[in-house]
Amino acid sequence: MNGRGNLSKAIGIRAFVVGSVIVLGACQNPAALQQSGMPIEDWKNAYVEKRPQVQAVNYDIDVAFMPGTGTLKADEAERLSGWLGNVAPGYGDQVLLSGAPERLGVSRMEAVQAYLGKQGIKAFMVKAESGIPAPGGNAVKVTVRRYVANIPACPDWSDNPAHIFSNQPLSNFGCATASNLGMMVANPRDLVAGTPEGPVDAEVSARAVSQYRAGKTKDPAVINAGAFEKKSE
Repeated sequence: MNGRGNLSKAIGIRAFVVGSVIVLGACQNPAALQQSGMPIEDWKNAYVEKRPQVQAVNYDIDVAFMPGTGTLKADEAERLSGWLGNVAPGYGDQVLLSGAPERLGVSRMEAVQAYLGKQGIKAFMVKAESGIPAPGGNAVKVTVRRYVANIPACPDWSDNPAHIFSNQPLSNFGCATASNLGMMVANPRDLVAGTPEGPVDAEVSARAVSQYRAGKTKDPAVINAGAFEKKSE
């Protein structure tokens, strides 16, 4: 009896090992697993997490110069001001200047840059390989690059939550987060790449510490909110 029990146990172990090998081999070969009749999950068409899509939009204008000169004409300056009033560059926008790489072209870009600086607009000169097309003729191209966050169409209840048996994310997964983030971000470009840190101004910190040690700091103002008296009943 004991011998039969051991034989049955050995046969059971071998059957388990053979079955495990077959199943694991089928996992490496989805076609074989499907032929075996075992259910498989297909994640090729799984929903991608909702997120705002950032797009760079360029608005540009060519500022014309007289041949052989680097002086910005008054009528072109007025036309540029009107165009800027319509585009209204603001926070997060980049103002880029492109022109001929020769000395005269650089001089023209500097003239436009100086004019924009008087309008409180900081512009940067860029090279042709930056993706900004060079202007034709005797001109400088002014480009306002603006990043826009396109939020997904939400809510998305194209899936029926009561009939999802594949353990995949629902179609509405992440909709609220993506929509809120896209609507409240100040500079959509930050969703693509963070703003680089500027240089640290140690002088300001050192001056504050020195004033504190020398007793030159001002005490915070005392605000009298009034006295509260408990009234007897």
